[in-house]
Amino acid sequence: MSATSPKKLSALIVKIKAAVEDGVFVEVNAEQCEYTEPFEKISPNGGWGDIIENQFECTSCKKQYTLFADTYHGGSNNGWSESNT
Repeated sequence: MSATSPKKLSALIVKIKAAVEDGVFVEVNAEQCEYTEPFEKISPNGGWGDIIENQFECTSCKKQYTLFADTYHGGSNNGWSESNT
């Protein structure tokens, strides 16, 4: 799912937060990157750091997904994708 604008990124963050609250996803590797914030601290209303990169795992199928956004430069890689690991 692409997040090519701040509005789309906000909407995506809202959806992921709801899925985390419902227990569909859990954040994994929250401490992995020193330059990103834990997902619980990321607001859907903006005020983001330059990079958002958070990994999640589906609690039922165990597939892993990444939320990535280069909020400073933008880019076509911004969004939600299945992780290759």
